[in-house]
Amino acid sequence: MADAAYEILSKDPKSCTGNFFIDEVVLRNAGETDFEKYRISDNELIRDFFVPDDVANELPTKTVTIYK
Repeated sequence: MADAAYEILSKDPKSCTGNFFIDEVVLRNAGETDFEKYRISDNELIRDFFVPDDVANELPTKTVTIYK
């Protein structure tokens, strides 16, 4: 998402390098609370393959996994 990328790229590169970011976490840390504007449908959100289940399960936005 462009909003999350903007937040990351606005940080000091000397102190923000080599990190793995999750868009939702970046935006929540930036103060975003309304995530409905990012939805394109009412379907369930599918979890990204690279986000571990334990991390995804801690996020307020619930997702489903299709990876076993």
